[in-house]
Amino acid sequence: METEKKPQILQTVYAAVQVDAVSLYVREGILGSVLVVRKACRASGSAQVTALLGVGTPQEVFTRPAEITV
Repeated sequence: METEKKPQILQTVYAAVQVDAVSLYVREGILGSVLVVRKACRASGSAQVTALLGVGTPQEVFTRPAEITV
């Protein structure tokens, strides 16, 4: 795969996943609830996310998430 095309492909895939998720939330009737929870998460700041990912320093933001495996 050409390096120049990777960001465009990733953006397209990401957009498609977002559309699928919203469609599912609408179909299940939970879109409003999801939006409320997401808004609350954003309002609480990144402290929870960094703690969840185990990030302790600004430098780890660029290395730690790459080490996390599912």
